[in-house]
Amino acid sequence: REEAFFISVYLHIKANTKEQLELYCKDFLKKVTDMNFDFYNAYLNQKEAFLQSLPLSKKDTENQHLISTKAMANLSPLLSSDIHEPEGIFIGDNLINQSLIFLDLFKQSNSNANIFGKSGSGKSVLCKLLISRLLLRGVQNVVIDPEGEYVDLANKYGGEVITFSRDKGINPFYIHTHYSSELSSEELAKQKQNDTQDQIIKLKEFFSLFIDDKHRNPGLLGDTLSRYFERVEDRERNMRSYLNYLRERAKNEDILFLIDLEELEVGKSMGGFFNSSESYDLSSEFIVFDFSSIKEESIKIPVMYLLTKLVGKLADNKQRKTMIYVDEAHLLLKNEMTGKFLQVLSKTNTGLVCSSQELEDFKVENGGKTLITQAECNFILKQSAASLNYIRNNSLLPLTNEENRSITTFLPGQMFIIRMNEHILCRSVVFDEER
Repeated sequence: REEAFFISVYLHIKANTKEQLELYCKDFLKKVTDMNFDFYNAYLNQKEAFLQSLPLSKKDTENQHLISTKAMANLSPLLSSDIHEPEGIFIGDNLINQSLIFLDLFKQSNSNANIFGKSGSGKSVLCKLLISRLLLRGVQNVVIDPEGEYVDLANKYGGEVITFSRDKGINPFYIHTHYSSELSSEELAKQKQNDTQDQIIKLKEFFSLFIDDKHRNPGLLGDTLSRYFERVEDRERNMRSYLNYLRERAKNEDILFLIDLEELEVGKSMGGFFNSSESYDLSSEFIVFDFSSIKEESIKIPVMYLLTKLVGKLADNKQRKTMIYVDEAHLLLKNEMTGKFLQVLSKTNTGLVCSSQELEDFKVENGGKTLITQAECNFILKQSAASLNYIRNNSLLPLTNEENRSITTFLPGQMFIIRMNEHILCRSVVFDEER
Protein backbone atom coordinates (compact mmCIF):
# COMPACT_ATOMS: atom_id res chain seq x y z
CA ARG A 1 0.00 0.00 0.00
CA GLU A 2 1.39 3.43 -0.97
CA GLU A 3 2.03 5.93 1.81
CA ALA A 4 2.93 9.62 1.61
CA PHE A 5 5.69 11.47 3.45
CA PHE A 6 6.75 15.08 3.92
CA ILE A 7 10.49 15.20 3.21
CA SER A 8 13.31 17.62 2.53
CA VAL A 9 16.25 16.49 0.38
CA TYR A 10 19.55 18.35 0.28
CA LEU A 11 22.55 17.23 -1.73
CA HIS A 12 26.11 18.33 -0.97
CA ILE A 13 28.44 17.77 -3.98
CA LYS A 14 32.20 18.09 -3.49
CA ALA A 15 34.87 18.60 -6.16
CA ASN A 16 38.48 19.71 -6.46
CA THR A 17 37.86 22.36 -9.12
CA LYS A 18 34.99 24.51 -10.30
CA GLU A 19 34.99 22.75 -13.68
CA GLN A 20 34.82 19.34 -12.00
CA LEU A 21 31.99 20.56 -9.74
CA GLU A 22 29.97 21.75 -12.75
CA LEU A 23 30.50 18.37 -14.43
CA TYR A 24 29.37 16.46 -11.29
CA CYS A 25 26.28 18.67 -10.94
CA LYS A 26 25.36 18.22 -14.58
CA ASP A 27 25.74 14.44 -14.31
CA PHE A 28 23.62 14.31 -11.15
CA LEU A 29 20.85 16.46 -12.61
CA LYS A 30 20.69 14.23 -15.69
CA LYS A 31 20.28 11.11 -13.56
CA VAL A 32 17.54 12.52 -11.32
CA THR A 33 15.72 14.04 -14.31
CA ASP A 34 15.51 10.53 -15.80
CA MET A 35 13.79 9.53 -12.54
CA ASN A 36 11.35 12.51 -12.76
CA PHE A 37 12.90 14.43 -9.85
CA ASP A 38 13.68 18.14 -9.94
CA PHE A 39 16.54 19.58 -7.85
CA TYR A 40 17.36 23.29 -7.66
CA ASN A 41 20.44 25.24 -6.67
CA ALA A 42 20.10 26.92 -3.27
CA TYR A 43 20.52 30.48 -4.53
CA LEU A 44 20.70 33.07 -1.69
CA ASN A 45 20.28 30.19 0.74
CA GLN A 46 23.60 28.42 0.51
CA LYS A 47 24.61 28.58 4.18
CA GLU A 48 21.29 27.12 5.35
CA ALA A 49 21.42 24.42 2.65
CA PHE A 50 24.99 23.47 3.65
CA LEU A 51 24.02 23.17 7.32
CA GLN A 52 21.05 21.00 6.37
CA SER A 53 23.36 18.61 4.48
CA LEU A 54 25.48 17.94 7.57
CA PRO A 55 24.84 14.80 9.68
CA LEU A 56 23.20 16.69 12.58
CA SER A 57 20.96 18.90 10.49
CA LYS A 58 17.91 20.49 12.08
CA LYS A 59 14.41 19.73 10.89
CA ASP A 60 13.40 21.79 7.87
CA THR A 61 9.73 22.72 7.81
CA GLU A 62 9.94 25.41 5.12
CA ASN A 63 11.10 23.31 2.12
CA GLN A 64 9.14 20.11 2.47
CA HIS A 65 7.61 18.10 -0.36
CA LEU A 66 4.97 15.40 -0.37
CA ILE A 67 6.35 12.17 -1.82
CA SER A 68 5.05 8.60 -2.19
CA THR A 69 6.69 5.37 -0.96
CA LYS A 70 7.62 4.30 -4.50
CA ALA A 71 9.23 7.66 -5.24
CA MET A 72 11.08 7.45 -1.92
CA ALA A 73 12.60 4.12 -2.99
CA ASN A 74 14.09 5.79 -6.04
CA LEU A 75 16.13 8.05 -3.77
CA SER A 76 18.22 5.04 -2.76
CA PRO A 77 21.96 5.41 -3.51
CA LEU A 78 21.53 2.66 -6.14
CA LEU A 79 20.41 5.04 -8.85
CA SER A 80 19.54 3.46 -12.20
CA SER A 81 18.11 5.06 -15.31
CA ASP A 82 15.31 3.49 -17.27
CA ILE A 83 16.06 2.73 -20.93
CA HIS A 84 12.87 2.27 -22.89
CA GLU A 85 13.51 3.60 -26.39
CA PRO A 86 10.61 3.22 -28.86
CA GLU A 87 12.77 1.96 -31.75
CA GLY A 88 14.93 -0.20 -29.51
CA ILE A 89 15.22 -3.96 -29.07
CA PHE A 90 14.57 -5.84 -25.83
CA ILE A 91 17.86 -6.62 -24.05
CA GLY A 92 16.73 -7.82 -20.62
CA ASP A 93 15.75 -6.50 -17.21
CA ASN A 94 17.29 -3.83 -15.03
CA LEU A 95 18.46 -5.58 -11.86
CA ILE A 96 18.16 -2.41 -9.76
CA ASN A 97 14.63 -1.20 -10.48
CA GLN A 98 13.28 -4.28 -12.35
CA SER A 99 12.33 -2.23 -15.43
CA LEU A 100 12.63 -3.71 -18.93
CA ILE A 101 15.47 -2.42 -21.11
CA PHE A 102 14.75 -1.54 -24.74
CA LEU A 103 17.92 -0.23 -26.35
CA ASP A 104 18.20 1.53 -29.72
CA LEU A 105 21.77 1.00 -30.92
CA PHE A 106 21.19 3.35 -33.88
CA LYS A 107 19.94 6.27 -31.79
CA GLN A 108 23.26 7.76 -30.71
CA SER A 109 25.90 9.71 -32.66
CA ASN A 110 27.47 6.41 -33.74
CA SER A 111 26.08 2.88 -33.70
CA ASN A 112 29.15 1.13 -32.33
CA ALA A 113 29.21 -1.23 -29.38
CA ASN A 114 31.64 -3.61 -27.70
CA ILE A 115 30.91 -6.85 -25.87
CA PHE A 116 33.57 -8.00 -23.40
CA GLY A 117 33.41 -11.10 -21.25
CA LYS A 118 35.49 -14.08 -20.25
CA SER A 119 34.67 -17.54 -21.61
CA GLY A 120 31.26 -18.72 -20.42
CA SER A 121 30.03 -15.24 -19.45
CA GLY A 122 27.30 -15.14 -22.11
CA LYS A 123 29.16 -13.07 -24.70
CA SER A 124 28.11 -15.14 -27.74
CA VAL A 125 24.54 -15.47 -26.41
CA LEU A 126 24.28 -11.67 -26.21
CA CYS A 127 25.63 -11.30 -29.77
CA LYS A 128 23.05 -13.78 -31.07
CA LEU A 129 20.32 -11.99 -29.13
CA LEU A 130 21.24 -8.69 -30.81
CA ILE A 131 21.23 -10.33 -34.26
CA SER A 132 17.86 -12.07 -33.76
CA ARG A 133 16.11 -8.93 -32.57
CA LEU A 134 17.72 -6.51 -35.00
CA LEU A 135 16.58 -8.80 -37.84
CA LEU A 136 13.02 -8.21 -36.63
CA ARG A 137 13.68 -4.48 -36.93
CA GLY A 138 14.75 -4.89 -40.57
CA VAL A 139 18.46 -4.36 -39.89
CA GLN A 140 20.98 -6.24 -42.04
CA ASN A 141 23.39 -8.31 -39.90
CA VAL A 142 26.86 -9.31 -41.15
CA VAL A 143 29.17 -11.47 -39.02
CA ILE A 144 32.91 -12.06 -39.43
CA ASP A 145 33.12 -15.42 -37.71
CA PRO A 146 36.58 -16.99 -37.19
CA GLU A 147 35.24 -19.83 -34.99
CA GLY A 148 32.06 -20.83 -36.88
CA GLU A 149 29.82 -19.95 -33.91
CA TYR A 150 27.12 -18.23 -35.95
CA VAL A 151 26.66 -20.71 -38.79
CA ASP A 152 23.73 -22.55 -37.16
CA LEU A 153 21.98 -19.26 -36.40
CA ALA A 154 22.32 -18.10 -40.01
CA ASN A 155 20.92 -21.42 -41.28
CA LYS A 156 18.05 -21.18 -38.78
CA TYR A 157 17.01 -17.74 -40.06
CA GLY A 158 17.60 -18.52 -43.73
CA GLY A 159 20.70 -16.37 -43.96
CA GLU A 160 23.71 -16.81 -46.22
CA VAL A 161 26.79 -18.64 -44.97
CA ILE A 162 30.01 -18.04 -46.90
CA THR A 163 32.60 -20.63 -45.88
CA PHE A 164 36.31 -20.33 -46.61
CA SER A 165 38.77 -23.20 -46.90
CA ARG A 166 41.38 -24.48 -49.35
CA ASP A 167 38.56 -26.05 -51.36
CA LYS A 168 36.30 -23.00 -51.23
CA GLY A 169 38.27 -19.79 -51.07
CA ILE A 170 37.64 -16.15 -51.81
CA ASN A 171 38.22 -14.23 -55.02
CA PRO A 172 39.98 -11.03 -53.94
CA PHE A 173 39.49 -9.48 -57.38
CA TYR A 174 35.73 -9.46 -57.65
CA ILE A 175 33.06 -8.19 -55.28
CA HIS A 176 29.54 -7.75 -56.59
CA THR A 177 28.33 -4.19 -56.00
CA HIS A 178 24.77 -2.92 -56.14
CA TYR A 179 24.48 0.52 -57.72
CA SER A 180 21.49 2.78 -57.22
CA SER A 181 19.09 2.85 -60.16
CA GLU A 182 18.75 6.60 -59.57
CA LEU A 183 22.30 7.28 -60.78
CA SER A 184 22.70 8.85 -64.21
CA SER A 185 24.94 7.09 -66.75
CA GLU A 186 27.66 9.66 -66.08
CA GLU A 187 27.37 9.27 -62.28
CA LEU A 188 27.37 5.48 -62.61
CA ALA A 189 30.55 5.52 -64.72
CA LYS A 190 32.27 7.79 -62.20
CA GLN A 191 31.19 5.59 -59.29
CA LYS A 192 32.53 2.46 -61.01
CA GLN A 193 35.82 4.21 -61.73
CA ASN A 194 36.16 5.23 -58.07
CA ASP A 195 35.34 1.69 -56.95
CA THR A 196 38.01 0.27 -59.26
CA GLN A 197 40.67 2.62 -57.92
CA ASP A 198 39.64 1.77 -54.36
CA GLN A 199 39.85 -1.96 -55.07
CA ILE A 200 43.34 -1.62 -56.61
CA ILE A 201 44.54 0.14 -53.44
CA LYS A 202 43.07 -2.64 -51.30
CA LEU A 203 44.70 -5.33 -53.44
CA LYS A 204 48.10 -3.64 -53.12
CA GLU A 205 47.75 -3.78 -49.34
CA PHE A 206 46.54 -7.39 -49.50
CA PHE A 207 49.41 -8.64 -51.67
CA SER A 208 51.96 -6.81 -49.51
CA LEU A 209 51.10 -9.30 -46.74
CA PHE A 210 52.77 -12.04 -48.81
CA ILE A 211 55.70 -10.22 -50.46
CA ASP A 212 59.17 -10.52 -48.93
CA ASP A 213 60.78 -7.19 -47.99
CA LYS A 214 63.61 -7.78 -50.48
CA HIS A 215 61.08 -8.07 -53.32
CA ARG A 216 58.82 -5.11 -52.49
CA ASN A 217 58.11 -2.64 -55.29
CA PRO A 218 54.81 -0.81 -54.54
CA GLY A 219 54.96 1.28 -57.71
CA LEU A 220 55.37 -1.74 -59.99
CA LEU A 221 52.72 -3.71 -58.07
CA GLY A 222 50.24 -0.87 -58.49
CA ASP A 223 51.04 -0.59 -62.20
CA THR A 224 50.53 -4.32 -62.82
CA LEU A 225 47.16 -4.20 -61.07
CA SER A 226 45.99 -1.11 -62.95
CA ARG A 227 46.92 -2.55 -66.32
CA TYR A 228 45.43 -5.95 -65.42
CA PHE A 229 42.11 -4.26 -64.54
CA GLU A 230 42.15 -2.39 -67.87
CA ARG A 231 42.85 -5.59 -69.76
CA VAL A 232 40.45 -8.05 -68.06
CA GLU A 233 36.69 -7.68 -67.52
CA ASP A 234 35.59 -7.63 -63.88
CA ARG A 235 33.86 -11.04 -63.88
CA GLU A 236 36.95 -12.68 -65.43
CA ARG A 237 39.41 -11.40 -62.85
CA ASN A 238 40.87 -13.97 -60.48
CA MET A 239 44.18 -15.06 -58.97
CA ARG A 240 45.16 -17.49 -61.72
CA SER A 241 44.63 -15.00 -64.54
CA TYR A 242 46.50 -12.24 -62.65
CA LEU A 243 49.51 -14.53 -62.05
CA ASN A 244 49.49 -15.49 -65.74
CA TYR A 245 49.50 -11.79 -66.61
CA LEU A 246 52.49 -11.24 -64.29
CA ARG A 247 54.39 -14.13 -65.90
CA GLU A 248 53.75 -12.63 -69.32
CA ARG A 249 55.14 -9.25 -68.21
CA ALA A 250 58.06 -10.91 -66.41
CA LYS A 251 59.41 -12.07 -69.77
CA ASN A 252 60.42 -8.47 -70.51
CA GLU A 253 60.99 -6.94 -67.05
CA ASP A 254 62.05 -7.96 -63.55
CA ILE A 255 59.07 -8.64 -61.29
CA LEU A 256 60.76 -9.94 -58.16
CA PHE A 257 57.56 -10.26 -56.13
CA LEU A 258 56.17 -12.81 -58.61
CA ILE A 259 58.03 -15.61 -56.82
CA ASP A 260 56.21 -14.71 -53.56
CA LEU A 261 52.76 -14.41 -55.13
CA GLU A 262 53.11 -17.74 -56.91
CA GLU A 263 52.81 -19.37 -53.46
CA LEU A 264 49.10 -18.40 -53.65
CA GLU A 265 48.51 -20.80 -56.55
CA VAL A 266 46.58 -24.02 -56.10
CA GLY A 267 48.99 -26.76 -55.03
CA LYS A 268 51.44 -24.34 -53.39
CA SER A 269 51.80 -23.60 -49.65
CA MET A 270 49.02 -21.01 -49.55
CA GLY A 271 47.08 -22.15 -52.58
CA GLY A 272 43.32 -22.57 -52.68
CA PHE A 273 42.32 -19.88 -50.19
CA PHE A 274 42.37 -17.07 -52.73
CA ASN A 275 41.80 -18.95 -55.99
CA SER A 276 38.02 -18.98 -56.14
CA SER A 277 36.24 -17.59 -59.19
CA GLU A 278 33.09 -16.93 -57.15
CA SER A 279 31.70 -13.48 -56.40
CA TYR A 280 29.55 -12.62 -53.43
CA ASP A 281 26.23 -10.84 -53.31
CA LEU A 282 25.97 -8.77 -50.14
CA SER A 283 22.22 -8.12 -50.30
CA SER A 284 21.10 -10.87 -47.88
CA GLU A 285 19.61 -9.75 -44.56
CA PHE A 286 21.92 -12.06 -42.60
CA ILE A 287 25.43 -12.99 -43.79
CA VAL A 288 28.03 -15.06 -41.94
CA PHE A 289 31.60 -15.25 -43.20
CA ASP A 290 32.84 -18.52 -41.70
CA PHE A 291 36.53 -19.35 -41.83
CA SER A 292 36.70 -21.71 -38.85
CA SER A 293 38.39 -24.35 -41.02
CA ILE A 294 41.42 -22.08 -41.52
CA LYS A 295 43.91 -22.87 -38.77
CA GLU A 296 47.06 -21.19 -40.11
CA GLU A 297 47.54 -17.72 -38.61
CA SER A 298 49.47 -16.67 -41.74
CA ILE A 299 46.31 -17.28 -43.78
CA LYS A 300 43.71 -16.17 -41.24
CA ILE A 301 44.95 -12.56 -41.06
CA PRO A 302 44.87 -11.97 -44.87
CA VAL A 303 41.41 -13.58 -45.05
CA MET A 304 40.13 -11.35 -42.25
CA TYR A 305 41.67 -8.36 -44.03
CA LEU A 306 39.83 -9.18 -47.25
CA LEU A 307 36.59 -9.71 -45.37
CA THR A 308 36.81 -6.42 -43.49
CA LYS A 309 37.40 -4.66 -46.81
CA LEU A 310 34.53 -6.55 -48.40
CA VAL A 311 31.99 -5.77 -45.69
CA GLY A 312 33.25 -2.20 -45.66
CA LYS A 313 31.44 -1.73 -48.96
CA LEU A 314 28.19 -2.08 -47.01
CA ALA A 315 28.97 1.25 -45.39
CA ASP A 316 28.24 2.94 -48.71
CA ASN A 317 24.63 1.71 -48.65
CA LYS A 318 22.57 4.41 -46.96
CA GLN A 319 19.26 2.79 -47.92
CA ARG A 320 19.13 0.48 -44.89
CA LYS A 321 20.70 0.02 -41.48
CA THR A 322 23.51 -2.51 -41.24
CA MET A 323 25.22 -3.95 -38.16
CA ILE A 324 28.60 -5.62 -38.61
CA TYR A 325 29.83 -8.03 -35.95
CA VAL A 326 33.48 -8.95 -35.52
CA ASP A 327 33.80 -11.99 -33.29
CA GLU A 328 37.15 -12.40 -31.52
CA ALA A 329 38.03 -8.83 -32.57
CA HIS A 330 41.39 -9.01 -30.80
CA LEU A 331 42.63 -11.14 -33.73
CA LEU A 332 42.24 -8.15 -36.06
CA LEU A 333 44.05 -5.85 -33.65
CA LYS A 334 47.14 -8.07 -33.82
CA ASN A 335 47.74 -6.91 -37.40
CA GLU A 336 48.41 -3.25 -38.18
CA MET A 337 46.35 -3.08 -41.39
CA THR A 338 43.30 -4.96 -40.13
CA GLY A 339 43.46 -3.01 -36.87
CA LYS A 340 43.42 0.29 -38.74
CA PHE A 341 40.52 -0.87 -40.86
CA LEU A 342 38.47 -1.65 -37.73
CA GLN A 343 38.95 1.99 -36.71
CA VAL A 344 37.84 3.17 -40.17
CA LEU A 345 34.81 0.87 -40.07
CA SER A 346 33.82 2.30 -36.69
CA LYS A 347 33.43 5.74 -38.30
CA THR A 348 31.25 4.69 -41.24
CA ASN A 349 27.54 4.60 -41.89
CA THR A 350 27.15 1.09 -40.46
CA GLY A 351 27.09 -0.07 -36.87
CA LEU A 352 30.03 -2.10 -35.55
CA VAL A 353 29.93 -4.62 -32.70
CA CYS A 354 33.30 -5.94 -31.54
CA SER A 355 33.19 -9.02 -29.34
CA SER A 356 36.21 -10.28 -27.45
CA GLN A 357 37.42 -11.96 -24.28
CA GLU A 358 40.94 -10.56 -24.67
CA LEU A 359 40.62 -7.02 -23.33
CA GLU A 360 44.37 -6.80 -22.89
CA ASP A 361 44.77 -6.67 -26.69
CA PHE A 362 42.84 -3.38 -26.89
CA LYS A 363 45.80 -1.02 -26.64
CA VAL A 364 46.51 2.61 -27.44
CA GLU A 365 49.06 1.80 -30.14
CA ASN A 366 46.75 -0.54 -32.15
CA GLY A 367 43.66 1.66 -31.84
CA GLY A 368 41.89 -0.74 -29.50
CA LYS A 369 41.48 1.82 -26.73
CA THR A 370 39.84 4.21 -29.20
CA LEU A 371 37.33 1.51 -30.19
CA ILE A 372 36.30 1.23 -26.53
CA THR A 373 36.28 4.89 -25.48
CA GLN A 374 34.50 6.14 -28.62
CA ALA A 375 31.83 3.42 -28.78
CA GLU A 376 28.41 4.65 -27.72
CA CYS A 377 27.70 1.45 -25.81
CA ASN A 378 29.82 -1.14 -23.99
CA PHE A 379 28.40 -4.40 -22.63
CA ILE A 380 30.66 -5.59 -19.80
CA LEU A 381 30.04 -9.17 -18.71
CA LYS A 382 32.02 -11.21 -16.18
CA GLN A 383 35.72 -10.30 -16.21
CA SER A 384 38.88 -11.79 -14.80
CA ALA A 385 40.88 -9.87 -12.19
CA ALA A 386 43.66 -9.35 -14.78
CA SER A 387 41.23 -7.74 -17.24
CA LEU A 388 39.83 -5.42 -14.55
CA ASN A 389 43.36 -4.34 -13.63
CA TYR A 390 44.01 -3.60 -17.30
CA ILE A 391 40.78 -1.57 -17.54
CA ARG A 392 41.70 0.45 -14.45
CA ASN A 393 45.38 0.99 -15.28
CA ASN A 394 44.60 2.17 -18.82
CA SER A 395 41.45 4.20 -18.02
CA LEU A 396 39.41 2.24 -20.55
CA LEU A 397 36.07 2.44 -18.70
CA PRO A 398 34.93 4.59 -15.74
CA LEU A 399 34.10 1.73 -13.35
CA THR A 400 33.65 2.37 -9.63
CA ASN A 401 35.31 0.19 -7.00
CA GLU A 402 31.99 -1.49 -6.26
CA GLU A 403 31.40 -2.19 -9.95
CA ASN A 404 34.88 -3.69 -10.23
CA ARG A 405 34.16 -6.02 -7.32
CA SER A 406 30.74 -7.13 -8.61
CA ILE A 407 31.89 -7.83 -12.19
CA THR A 408 34.15 -10.67 -11.08
CA THR A 409 31.14 -12.47 -9.53
CA PHE A 410 28.62 -11.99 -12.36
CA LEU A 411 26.51 -14.98 -13.38
CA PRO A 412 26.22 -15.79 -17.13
CA GLY A 413 24.15 -13.09 -18.82
CA GLN A 414 24.68 -10.46 -16.11
CA MET A 415 26.39 -7.28 -17.30
CA PHE A 416 26.83 -3.57 -16.99
CA ILE A 417 25.56 -1.58 -19.96
CA ILE A 418 27.77 1.50 -20.10
CA ARG A 419 26.47 4.24 -22.34
CA MET A 420 27.97 7.68 -21.92
CA ASN A 421 27.42 8.48 -18.19
CA GLU A 422 24.86 5.71 -17.66
CA HIS A 423 25.82 2.47 -15.92
CA ILE A 424 22.94 -0.01 -15.93
CA LEU A 425 23.16 -3.35 -14.13
CA CYS A 426 21.31 -5.74 -16.39
CA ARG A 427 20.53 -9.39 -17.04
CA SER A 428 19.95 -10.48 -20.64
CA VAL A 429 16.74 -12.40 -21.28
CA VAL A 430 16.76 -15.06 -24.00
CA PHE A 431 13.53 -16.72 -25.16
CA ASP A 432 13.29 -20.43 -25.88
CA GLU A 433 12.78 -19.77 -29.61
CA GLU A 434 16.12 -17.93 -29.72
CA ARG A 435 18.22 -20.72 -28.20
